[in-house]
Amino acid sequence: MLNIWRGSYLTREKEVFLRWPTVAEHIYGQILMNTWLSDHEQGLYDGTGQMQLLPAETDNVFILPQAAVDYVLCGGSGYHEGKYRIFEQFQKQEGTDANA
Repeated sequence: MLNIWRGSYLTREKEVFLRWPTVAEHIYGQILMNTWLSDHEQGLYDGTGQMQLLPAETDNVFILPQAAVDYVLCGGSGYHEGKYRIFEQFQKQEGTDANA
């Protein structure tokens, strides 16, 4: 478990215990959303485990990485056979309102 608290150790204002699978899910989500590394570190990492000397130029457009989309869609809806119903709905190509 990971123990996180607010305030000093002896006079904690709030304390929470997180199980390691929960911590791993949060970290994995940050990696998929490209928020795990700081801006400086992110500019040096090219995603293959290699460091770049010169960071690539980027524009200010928000882009959801395909790996994040795939990860969420593979998880389904939280209901039995939910991911298959989601897949079938998108196959109908009915539009945003029907898909929601």
